[in-house]
Amino acid sequence: MLERLEHLVRKTGARIRGLKNTAALRGEWDGSQLKTEADLIAHHCFVEGIKAVDPALPVVSEENVDGQCVERPGRYFLIDPIDGTASLAGGFPGWTCQVALMNGGKLNLGENPAQCILIDNYPEPQGSAISVMEHLNCTGYLECGGISLKILRIADETADVFFKDVVVRDWDLAAPHLVLEEAGAVMRLITGSPMIYEGAFDKPGVVAARSLDTVETVVQWWRGQRKTKA
Repeated sequence: MLERLEHLVRKTGARIRGLKNTAALRGEWDGSQLKTEADLIAHHCFVEGIKAVDPALPVVSEENVDGQCVERPGRYFLIDPIDGTASLAGGFPGWTCQVALMNGGKLNLGENPAQCILIDNYPEPQGSAISVMEHLNCTGYLECGGISLKILRIADETADVFFKDVVVRDWDLAAPHLVLEEAGAVMRLITGSPMIYEGAFDKPGVVAARSLDTVETVVQWWRGQRKTKA
């Protein structure tokens, strides 16, 4: 199954790359999310391809709101057809097509790194990222596009910590979370709770790092910020 899913992701990605400079990448903003025809094309590519891989398993997709309103299946595919649509539309490489087979799992813990490089969206750290960099005594900063890519940069040790203290969604997190676990790194909700893919698809925020100590330090910083604002 893994090889067939890998082929499907590569095929979908190639299809989306072929839409460069076309009207399919022009869309409308829904809050902080750019919605384009390309998202729907990728969605349909995944759904059709998954039917060929395992027609018995349901698919939950960012692009299918109706599927998010029902009780979660025990075992299912969770897809984010395009993570980083705005990067794609802007001509930047910070986007991915991703799929995860959801069936439970546990986290593995990693070593505490001597360096500490924060990764985030912007060319320079902004807002709460500045505070976290100071709190962690970060030695560097990297810019990257979609959420999934930032998490994967933790997994491959390009960066050491990534966090979002705004709402994130399961389809942004599930596939890279597995890679992160297998690399021995850690991901938690910004509240410090384990990342469990049940109930609502919205999560209050996330922190991923190469060590549990770093995750817990960011969580404590976040809790302190909430107390200050209360």
